[in-house]
Amino acid sequence: MASFEEHVDGYIRECQIRGLGDDVINYRRSFLYGWHSWLRSENPKISLHSVNTEIILKFIKKKSTFKSKATVAGYMSTLRCYGDYLNRQGIWKNNFLRWVESPRVNINSHIPKSLTKKEIENLISESFKSKTRLHQYLWPAAILCAYSLGLRRGEVLRIRISDWCSKDKILKIINTKSNFERYMPVPESVSKTIEAYLIIRHQVLKNKNRISEQKLFINQCGYPMEATSFSVGLGKIAIRSGLKSFSTHVLRHSCATHLFESGASTPEVKMVLGHSCVDTTMRYLNVSSPERIKAIALHPINRMLEDQNVE
Repeated sequence: MASFEEHVDGYIRECQIRGLGDDVINYRRSFLYGWHSWLRSENPKISLHSVNTEIILKFIKKKSTFKSKATVAGYMSTLRCYGDYLNRQGIWKNNFLRWVESPRVNINSHIPKSLTKKEIENLISESFKSKTRLHQYLWPAAILCAYSLGLRRGEVLRIRISDWCSKDKILKIINTKSNFERYMPVPESVSKTIEAYLIIRHQVLKNKNRISEQKLFINQCGYPMEATSFSVGLGKIAIRSGLKSFSTHVLRHSCATHLFESGASTPEVKMVLGHSCVDTTMRYLNVSSPERIKAIALHPINRMLEDQNVE
């Protein structure tokens, strides 16, 4: 009889074959192992074959304390997909979660937070003032890549030297969720920042005897920058620039919002962000979008009030 770990590994292999991104796969693996630990911690221990709807709901309830509806929906989705796998393998006769509703999540119910253009300018300006020479070039390049191309943190950190074409000023981006590739033209000012960083990067790697390192963004020891260090470093710069709250993902939100404000169409913004569904892109169409302003300008109420001589 296969162990729980073997079942999880089999499911993860299916996810890899489907082409899911590394971040998604790592999350699902970690979540399922956490579920297994919870099953073993119950008294008496619960085997995979004896799991039923009541047990699943008990776990979801315990796991969902102080979590958003979107997060809980993610838990349900992961268990539901895993349940389908167990059903195909004959471990479960039925996938119990097929009859359990996930919390309804409206993706348009929350407008993503974004920075103003002035706040972005202050953030970029402050990034040049870092104390170490490497960071004086690394942080501007990283911030400009994330903001100008609307990249996720994982997408920034996955960039390799071979992904950058200095001649054509094109950067290959690998989607952290789907593993799909997209090729992004880089603005002239951003490409100059990347090229300047590459010179300093080479010097650091040469001094640390790590010249073969392939990841674009590195730490002072010459190793690839980790996600936590990236977020902490950007957070410190944000505080110095005057921002009271900041997350690395807000640069992606700001890119989308500012593109819409500048007149970019929804399909164009969707292509930049690498969204698989246009509904996700539509979240960024807030009250400042040109389309909405134009639509309200055409509203018949304007003519009605003109006819009434309302001043």
